[in-house]
Amino acid sequence: MRQRLSRRFDQSITDQIITQLQDKKLLDDAKLSEQFVHSRLQVRHQGRFRISQELFKRGVARELANEAVATVSDADERVSASELLARRLKTWQNLAPLQQRQRAIGLLSRRGFAAKVIRQVIDELILGRSEIA
Repeated sequence: MRQRLSRRFDQSITDQIITQLQDKKLLDDAKLSEQFVHSRLQVRHQGRFRISQELFKRGVARELANEAVATVSDADERVSASELLARRLKTWQNLAPLQQRQRAIGLLSRRGFAAKVIRQVIDELILGRSEIA
């Protein structure tokens, strides 16, 4: 926000605007990060790594982005990955299990899920094995 404002206004005016917005609780990176993480995990089915990268890309401090992403439990991430993969497997029904597995690894990796989560979800949905945790 500061960058956009500084293009059109002097530094002192930019600082005043930012301060006023923060005082009125209209500009809060922590709250934005928390909502962003929830949205990306539940709606777009993205993993921790991708969410963290997107927050950083949007100008949120790396520490704040990492704190927000740390609130996501392994179980929540696994559920999100499972929901995404279950939907995609319906369109991949005619593919061999090896091709399904390769596509699943690519999809989940691009979405930012950890290798451990990817392995667990693939074992559960494609290979039919459930891991007792």
